[in-house]
Amino acid sequence: MELKNEGVLATFFVFGFAQTAQASTGNTLLEVGSTDPEVTQVQTELNYLGDNVGSPDGIFGAKTETGVVAFQKANSLSADGIVGTNTSEALTSAYAKILHADKANAIIATAEKYIGAPYLWGGESPKGFDCSGFVQYVFAQNGISLPRVSSDQANIGTPINFNALEPGDLIFFINNAKPRDRRQICTIEV
Repeated sequence: MELKNEGVLATFFVFGFAQTAQASTGNTLLEVGSTDPEVTQVQTELNYLGDNVGSPDGIFGAKTETGVVAFQKANSLSADGIVGTNTSEALTSAYAKILHADKANAIIATAEKYIGAPYLWGGESPKGFDCSGFVQYVFAQNGISLPRVSSDQANIGTPINFNALEPGDLIFFINNAKPRDRRQICTIEV
């Protein structure tokens, strides 16, 4: 998408959070009696989604089975208490969606704490921020390490469609008015 503003042509790129949940059982079936690190991940995800299965211990017991059945029913899956490919993908997707929303809300809350902080070119602390310094600082406060400058930040993101923007996503603008070899990221938005 391109924007024109006072004769300056800018292209913007949108980057969203990479999904942090990576668990997948692939072709493995997890059921009562299974013991595996993937059972621990399933238990963690079920607990996070509100299906209390107790402390994640990697042992697929009756509580885990009950949580799996409840999740399957709530998501119109075959409620057999077995974590196969369909259940695993649905569980991981639901977990990632909630985790993303929680992380985005935490980032936004952190950013709001610094409303009114002074602008300082090259600044990267509450004493004064520039745009990319602010983004780096706020994300670091939430356990996400980003490069210092916006052009480097833009290179590590996951491109998403503009229509898929969610709270906490970053938008990078490229100044195309400069000669092709001198184009630069000129601003960043959260």
